[in-house]
Amino acid sequence: MQQIAYQLVAVLTGSVCGAMFRYKLAERFDNGDFYYGTFTANVAACAVLALSGFMAGVSNFDLTNLCMATLAGTMSTYSSFAYQIAKDMQKRLFKKAFVYAATTLFTSLLVYFFVAVLIALAKSLMR
Repeated sequence: MQQIAYQLVAVLTGSVCGAMFRYKLAERFDNGDFYYGTFTANVAACAVLALSGFMAGVSNFDLTNLCMATLAGTMSTYSSFAYQIAKDMQKRLFKKAFVYAATTLFTSLLVYFFVAVLIALAKSLMR
């Protein structure tokens, strides 16, 4: 029972921190030209998710991993991402929607794999 309580606290902590981080980034940096805040939150979430995945592979999945995965999940605002693209498409801003979608997806994948490669390299150097 105590383990479940710790897991709930980890999920709550990760959720609150991730949501506040994403909200503040979007509030401060999203503008009419590009959704810089949401973009940054999504890319950062991919980096955190890669790190969390590595940690889960090294050790048993524990509260730290759960908190990090939840943080990444709430930082990655793919619901906001989809809404922003749909809004731009409705306004017939097709180029903006395409550039935003392609840039976010490509950069997020690139950052995820970059972090994963750095972790694998560090792991091999530590042997």
